Amino acid sequence: MITNSIKDIIKERAKIEDVISQFIELHPRSGNLVGLCPFHNDKDPSLYVSPSKKIFKCFSCNTAGDVITFVMKYENLTYPDAIRWLAKKYGIKIEEKQYTQQQIEQDKLKAAIKNINNNLQQHFQQTLIQTAEYQKYLQQYNYNDYTIKKFGLGAVTQQNNSIVILSQSKGYDINLLQKAGVVIPNEKQEMVNSFVNAITYPILTKANQIIGFISHNLDTQTITLPQTNVLYNPNEHISGLDYNQTDIRKEKRCFIAPNVMQQILLQQAGVNNVISLNQQLVTVAQVKYIKEKTDNVVLLHNTNETDINNVIENVKIFLSQDIPVKLIALNDITKYLITNNANDVLTTLKTKQNTFIDTIINADILYNTINKKLYKIAELISVIKKDIMAKYYTDECAKKLLITHSVVENYIQQQRKH
Repeated sequence: MITNSIKDIIKERAKIEDVISQFIELHPRSGNLVGLCPFHNDKDPSLYVSPSKKIFKCFSCNTAGDVITFVMKYENLTYPDAIRWLAKKYGIKIEEKQYTQQQIEQDKLKAAIKNINNNLQQHFQQTLIQTAEYQKYLQQYNYNDYTIKKFGLGAVTQQNNSIVILSQSKGYDINLLQKAGVVIPNEKQEMVNSFVNAITYPILTKANQIIGFISHNLDTQTITLPQTNVLYNPNEHISGLDYNQTDIRKEKRCFIAPNVMQQILLQQAGVNNVISLNQQLVTVAQVKYIKEKTDNVVLLHNTNETDINNVIENVKIFLSQDIPVKLIALNDITKYLITNNANDVLTTLKTKQNTFIDTIINADILYNTINKKLYKIAELISVIKKDIMAKYYTDECAKKLLITHSVVENYIQQQRKH
């Protein structure tokens, strides 16, 4: 078997724009390259190549992937043979690793689930196109056609076994569907959809592979993450982090929206160094993954009591990993992003950042006395490991609350003893 390190070397050396331009003619367009897609009868250039993200995508037939995927599809090769083709062309020596039978079976399972996800994605997108109700719903968010296509938005109907019926027609094993996290047993132990009457958002890796679907239920207005499967772990993966990591590293900053709908609105406004949590609290594993890309994080949050409480708890987790978080408070993030133009959004992101100390001081709804504010601020500072960072926030707290440094320090020490 070919090792992941070899795959990474090939993707780095075999620049996707150089490889694809050997097969089709590419022209610059808006920071990307565009050409006629070779995978369908393309008359109007619809295949986009992103050198920065190292991926390609056709916005007509939805064929997408990295440089290896392109060669595989164009030359009609298996994935390993496409790697060997590129390795030979670029003079890269391949050392093939012997996998155990268990690893081989796991790889087969992953490949099968990826295939299911790709087929479901096409079905979800077709459902959206054919259903006026879901199109009308998305119009509320001012998503344009380009955005809907770019992020692969789709829909699932109210029929609670539509995925089961579709998959049976494709000949999929029902147990495989359950492992993919798209169906679950009901109280009668009958398999039904994991999500119904919902807008769907595919979770993409940097190589444009679908590892799961986020669903936004139209009845309850709740957002649900996929169940854990061999491709996706909700405690580790974050929507947008793999796909947008190039922009995050370039900008040396990561904006974090509460949910994927807001993430897409931000990207539609031109903010691509953004990810979304889609759950109340971030995990330590997720924070460590973010830290690999940047240690400059800005959390967006609404100003209601629940969201303030959640964002403060998230700040605590970031601080425990020595990441100094900034916060942006908006009365209603979604409404703001829908009703303001891109320039106003960008200005807000640059000028409205506050520290967690400002947020706690201003959160009278949660902390209505100086003592309560100080206690909460001290609790957060107490988890910081870096002395210089802890001292900065200690000084900031003393200055903002008009108290001495020693008083703040005493509160911090009390918290550390607990």
